Amino acid sequence: MPGLKDVKDKIEGVAKTSQITQAMNMVASAKLRGAQERMEAFRPYSDKFAEAMKDLSGGMSGNLPLMEIRDVKTVEIVVITSDRGLCGSFNANILKIARKKMAAYEAEGKKVTFVTVGNKAAQGLKRTGKIRQSFKDIMGTFQMFNAREISQDITHNFLSGESDQVELVYARFASIAKQIPVAEELLPIKPVEVDENEPAPKKEGISGAYIYEPEPAEIMEVLLPLYLNVQV
Repeated sequence: MPGLKDVKDKIEGVAKTSQITQAMNMVASAKLRGAQERMEAFRPYSDKFAEAMKDLSGGMSGNLPLMEIRDVKTVEIVVITSDRGLCGSFNANILKIARKKMAAYEAEGKKVTFVTVGNKAAQGLKRTGKIRQSFKDIMGTFQMFNAREISQDITHNFLSGESDQVELVYARFASIAKQIPVAEELLPIKPVEVDENEPAPKKEGISGAYIYEPEPAEIMEVLLPLYLNVQV
């Protein structure tokens, strides 16, 4: 039977552990709040960018390099996970979708390559031998320049003909407790279909249609790479 000193030592040890976990919780909460604030601050830019893209791309055909639809022989899958674990099934669900996509495309006779973002993606897909590029240890301090570096890499690969289609596999944020793993086609960028019967959304402070200078196609050449940055 443990003596009084042993019991006191255990109580003291539990108290110290509690202090450590409370400190970890405070740090994690601060990081989460910071991430949410950055996301909310970015949302107006993202929404207006999407609105401008819809106005510009409506009715456009695939005559721009990033909108070129090809016979798909090689599919590149960009997989975004966290750098660390201890987050339940968050990473496992993303990797599950990535592997399913790989199996489906290979069954169609298509070549598959991966671009991994986050350490867990690189670790989880290493055995496939299909990782073309990895971006590690960036999720904790992810900034716009990181997104630009990733989008430039996959854009260069697409424009050089090394890939014919690019998909993005990630977890879409629904709430703090819920992130939904999804797969979306990133390249080629498809023009937004505009329903002529659907009334145009009202734009505050703006009346009538936009007038673009220079031509929409020239503007799109500049905006499409930025659009990819926003998507990533």
